[in-house]
Amino acid sequence: MKFIISVDGRICSGKSTIIQLLQQRLKEIYNLDVPCFSCGQHYRTHFHNKIPKELVDDEMVKFMRSVYTDNDIAIIDGRSVSFAIKSGDILVSDKPLISVLIDVDKDVQLSRLVQRMESNHPEPFQYAIERDNRDERRCFARYKKNIFDKQYYDLHINTSHISVEDAANVIIDTLAHNGNTKKKTLLYAEETDTPLGRKLLARNDINVVFLRFSQHYHFSDKYIMDTYTKNVFTAADLNPDEILRFHNWSATNGLNPDYFYNGSEFLQDKANKFARNLGVAALSDEQILWTRDKLEMKKKLQSSGIAVNDFAPIETPNDIIHFASVYNYPIIFKRRSGQSCMDTYKLSNVSDVQNLPVEIVPNKFMVEKYNTNPEWIIDGLIQDGKVLNTFITYVPNSPLAAMTDNLVRGHIACNTVPDNFKFVPDDFIQRIVTSMNLRNGYIHSECFIDQNGMPTLGEFGWRPAGHRIIENHALASGIDIYDAIIDIATGKPVKPEKHKSDKVIGNVFLPRKSGTITEMQSKEEILAHSGVFDVELFAKPGQEHDVQRKSSETSGYAFVQGTDIPDVENKMQQVFQNFYNQMKTK
Repeated sequence: MKFIISVDGRICSGKSTIIQLLQQRLKEIYNLDVPCFSCGQHYRTHFHNKIPKELVDDEMVKFMRSVYTDNDIAIIDGRSVSFAIKSGDILVSDKPLISVLIDVDKDVQLSRLVQRMESNHPEPFQYAIERDNRDERRCFARYKKNIFDKQYYDLHINTSHISVEDAANVIIDTLAHNGNTKKKTLLYAEETDTPLGRKLLARNDINVVFLRFSQHYHFSDKYIMDTYTKNVFTAADLNPDEILRFHNWSATNGLNPDYFYNGSEFLQDKANKFARNLGVAALSDEQILWTRDKLEMKKKLQSSGIAVNDFAPIETPNDIIHFASVYNYPIIFKRRSGQSCMDTYKLSNVSDVQNLPVEIVPNKFMVEKYNTNPEWIIDGLIQDGKVLNTFITYVPNSPLAAMTDNLVRGHIACNTVPDNFKFVPDDFIQRIVTSMNLRNGYIHSECFIDQNGMPTLGEFGWRPAGHRIIENHALASGIDIYDAIIDIATGKPVKPEKHKSDKVIGNVFLPRKSGTITEMQSKEEILAHSGVFDVELFAKPGQEHDVQRKSSETSGYAFVQGTDIPDVENKMQQVFQNFYNQMKTK
């Protein structure tokens, strides 16, 4: 990638600020450290009162041309820069010169000059107000062209009525449009609206193609409206015709994917295979199996020396009874590729086995030993196969227990490694990642910590944590985790960050009841609870709902801050109970 940007401009047009913003944006978007060469600074350092005045113009022209020839990427700030370079017969086809004129209306310019004078700017007012005229005369004498005539520039920006931020973005967009700094395209698979999808909507440094499948379409009307004008491709299924249709669609829109990221556990198999068929890096079939099929996951982890709950595949009820005869009741029965505790049951005796409300299908279910130890969550950001950061969550009640026993469901972010942990969380996550050769993404692991402080892995997901766990850690640590996930997904180097805050933050699931809601707490009433500082409310009066047997059921989330984990947990309990008691249905 090569380009030189020359920036000419009237006094008080905002030229210097725009250049600074332009450098920042090029760093943020393309990870480019673009040097800026100031003609004014070069003149003051090397020529002012140091050489005869009649030689200054020639020496400055030499300087401007040398910047072009000696740099592949640069910004040159000065007057008549593009004229000096273009008249030197030094332009080459693979290093375009993008000339920019920053203009301003005379009345706005005068107002800004007066403000400068009133703020005790060191440049004398009379000198400043005449500067444009002097430079215009000097340039015309040499090139017989007016430096403020927009016809001589690739881009003309008048800042009289736009912000300097918008002006910098216009230059960025021009670079991208000309192909000099093409934005990378991320193919993002989703099956419902999530905070990560929302974050992607706000990122203008990359092109995003939202990949959806018609069989897994669980989006709110608002999210559909918010993404309506974006690049959305909805596939009917994973088949050659749909792959070909995507190729034609992306070619038409100039959006051939450079990267792929899957944000959905349900789409792990389908989305990764779709991306691979497009020639984009994605999980292999083996990795898809390990990260989606919990039986194969545990087999792989166990073979790598990572402790997991004892487990077995089942095909008949007798297989369950046999497992219990070895490991004793209670045991856990669940789908191998399940989610949100759907079709997950704690079996305490033979009667529970005989009364399972699920038809056992071969290769679909498994059992595992029930673990009585406290459940914790350890998540991690992974880049190039290495753990960058880990985030620890305390879970007051397991999702299954919370669902079946109407207990508080929620999560509390831990900013330091708990005292009862006798292992290094980064090392623990690194062993999981290394065992499956996982490269770039976010890992969400659920584990049990025994009385000796050692972990047993329950299962993990190779995708962002749900249920606002990431928001908890972002608020508690001061780290923008979603931005880091996107940067990792698009190949931008991400440095490990230390926690910048020591807040203790939790979020509590607001319970649901079946029926039509006739009465419930408002957002304002929930915010009145001690420690609650934010509320996300889904349910509303008049809404009818049939509570499903899944741990993700919620009327919304309340975010709670406290002094420590017990304090936050106590406040979460109060919020949960009050909301439950005041919700009325019919």
